[in-house]
Amino acid sequence: MILDNEKSFEEIPEVYGGFPLKKDFIKIGNVALQKYSVKAELDESTNEIRIPFADKERFTLEELRDMWPDEEDDPNDWRVRLTAGITLSEKTAEGVTEAWCEYELIAPENVDEQDCCYDLTEAEYEQAIELIEAFLNATVDCEN
Repeated sequence: MILDNEKSFEEIPEVYGGFPLKKDFIKIGNVALQKYSVKAELDESTNEIRIPFADKERFTLEELRDMWPDEEDDPNDWRVRLTAGITLSEKTAEGVTEAWCEYELIAPENVDEQDCCYDLTEAEYEQAIELIEAFLNATVDCEN
């Protein structure tokens, strides 16, 4: 079972939205992201820049045993993958239209969907914003 959810950052398009991106924005942005050990990818079909930044166990073994003492789930069967994202205008010259963070929760197939919730922590929320801003600070062309 895989569940997705998304949280939008409305203030980022307000700040960066009116500026075009530099010609080699993916290359330039990835240089800026090197210090975070992450890499942005451009999905041209959706016009989205995706920055995967975490892939971790959702529960510890102890938490799993507390919730479902009779089950033999492995913590690796429960994963959370986090991605910071930027949606570009149809033309990169028109800038950014949306910024967001999404999670993908991976759980065993036999689990009830209502047991599959996840709330971004404040640190994850801030990390997503920091990555998006680092990318955009390097790639937005505010001189034109």
